[in-house]
Amino acid sequence: AVRAYVVRSRLPMLACFGDAASALKRPRVRESLEVLQAKYEAGDTKPLVDVWRAFRALQALPPDDEDSFFAIGRLAFDDGSCRTSDVLFPAWSRALLLRLEDALISHTPECAGLPFWDETSSASMRLGVPWCVTRAYVEIDGAAVPNPLASFLLPRPLRAGTAGAVSSRPTGYSTVRFPYGDAVAAASGDLAASVEAERTVVDELRARGVTSVELLNQSVRVALHGLRTGGSLPDERLGSVARLRAALDAPTFLLFAHKAAADEYNGAVASAGGTAVELVSSLSTHFSNVALAAGGHSGMVPGFPRSHGELSSADTASLDPLFFLHLAFCDYALATWQARHGATRSIEVEGEEGPLRVSAARLNEPLAPFRRSALAHLTSRDVASIALLRYSYAPASLDLPPPVAMPGGNAPVLVVKGLSRHAFTTSFTVFAYAELPGTFFSAVRGDMGQRVRLLGFESVFSHPGAARCASCQRHAGVTFLFPLYGLTDKQVAKAVFFVRVADSGEYATLRTPLAYKCYVNGMEVRSAEQLPGGGAPVRRLSVRRPSMRAANV
Repeated sequence: AVRAYVVRSRLPMLACFGDAASALKRPRVRESLEVLQAKYEAGDTKPLVDVWRAFRALQALPPDDEDSFFAIGRLAFDDGSCRTSDVLFPAWSRALLLRLEDALISHTPECAGLPFWDETSSASMRLGVPWCVTRAYVEIDGAAVPNPLASFLLPRPLRAGTAGAVSSRPTGYSTVRFPYGDAVAAASGDLAASVEAERTVVDELRARGVTSVELLNQSVRVALHGLRTGGSLPDERLGSVARLRAALDAPTFLLFAHKAAADEYNGAVASAGGTAVELVSSLSTHFSNVALAAGGHSGMVPGFPRSHGELSSADTASLDPLFFLHLAFCDYALATWQARHGATRSIEVEGEEGPLRVSAARLNEPLAPFRRSALAHLTSRDVASIALLRYSYAPASLDLPPPVAMPGGNAPVLVVKGLSRHAFTTSFTVFAYAELPGTFFSAVRGDMGQRVRLLGFESVFSHPGAARCASCQRHAGVTFLFPLYGLTDKQVAKAVFFVRVADSGEYATLRTPLAYKCYVNGMEVRSAEQLPGGGAPVRRLSVRRPSMRAANV
């Protein structure tokens, strides 16, 4: 039905009546979960309880209902292709969030709107995921009920190869986050196997004396705040928050929204001898970093090699309620970028430089399946202005100056090229390292060597069907850039650079042999040997000394 995809609050004639129609007409102010929690703890429980109630109402609807959480969640992957690598992803996400928000308010008129997880707040960087999203049970109308923001119980199965699905999940399966999620059991569609795998993790957690929420928060904090080395404080320059704040300084929408465009721009800067302060970052990089940290992989918190929750894969991420709270923060970041760059009423892509230049006509492409009327789809131009869409964001962390100034900025940049999405079975995270002979740095032990320095990490949001995904095919090759903070020119010349790739296994499972090259200032500084035989786990790569020959980045 057409009404299933209409952004109803923006139509001159509403598809519902009474209190719901009135609620859909009113302007909305989206508040952060952290603010709602503070109100709750101060005794004003209604705003947060209304959010729980609204999500619970949608999750209780039959899966065929156009407003059900299941139906709206499947819109994010309804045609079997992901959109995160596309320049229109921020605009398409805005339309998806409006669709969910309309449904929440339509079924729970007292709900003020869709909240967002303020990921760059001091609370998130210190504590991780807000407790209102992780607590197993919450109180609604005097009764303790399963928290509708903590997980979602599938009302019908997902079967690979049908309705765009790549993975399988059985009826009654409950979505999970790090450290849960056995990818093999989930992919088999065997509910009993999934439950047994979850019990195994519970037993392991009990033996370690930690809880799943503690580990989830640890993974997210590391992604946001930066990784620790040698027991020291985290290097915040290596965290996703620093990347996001750099994205807000991107001079054009294309660079802000599109990882491939930002990588091309940064590659040109690095090859010309540019430094870290000149780099830009993209919103999609932050989106991927946080999604994988919450969904799970082996990189942030070692010891759970089979962790691969729904948030870690594009084909299942939108079944986790946290996906929408994360996506709402990304929309808040987009609104912040627009305000800073005088683009609150429109977004433009025409006139961008380089082969990744995007025609302005793309802004008129339909954001299917979302409609502004029975006869017309929404376009990026329709959703450019949040003021015209009658919603706004309450002041939050991106409206404040950074709590800590990022030291340094004139470091040279390592460029890693040659990796492909198609080499990996799902989403993955690349960790870059420098091995410095004669200098003891590190926190990294075992097969990673004794004199190793972590340079940074970056996640790529993907899915098992990426090789057949049109959007993924257009941007199969992935480039990574890592500032070489604290390294002298002499150390850079002597270092051996290499990467480790983490996904749902202890290390990534490869479809093809891995090959990549590294450059600094346009010069090749190392060259990896290919791993013999596809499918082998990527551990310590065989490397040779830098061959400082000229190369274009």
